[in-house]
Amino acid sequence: MAYKRKTIDTFEIQGFTSEGWELETTEETYKNAKAQIKIYRAEQPQIQHRIKLKRERIYEDELEAQLTENYIGMPNRSALPTITIESVTYYVDFRLEEIRPINAPYLAVYFTDLSVKVKAQLRGIRTAQTSYGHIPSLDN
Repeated sequence: MAYKRKTIDTFEIQGFTSEGWELETTEETYKNAKAQIKIYRAEQPQIQHRIKLKRERIYEDELEAQLTENYIGMPNRSALPTITIESVTYYVDFRLEEIRPINAPYLAVYFTDLSVKVKAQLRGIRTAQTSYGHIPSLDN
């Protein structure tokens, strides 16, 4: 059986500020990272920039990814309600008080950061899901 990589290489462009090295962007190839850092250095010559190799784990299935990212005890994603905002579908997680895009589950948007209109939609979903009680971030 052939070797199967368990990680994927990504290249971070970092800028040095008064608070230390901060992430500017991430690229999938070194060639793209070199092109991006050239742009950053031209536009921000007063800031030092560097390329840093990061290895990200490749997950075999979504459930393993959930468990690894502190989702222990959470229901399977297919059991979570969904909401569509501006043609993007999100999973709604009332326990963590956040929504996550279906195609990018690592990007969380907290209820406190949502607009009043979206909070109203979430309140409607919450009332349909009788197992969820009072959620303060939706009521203000």
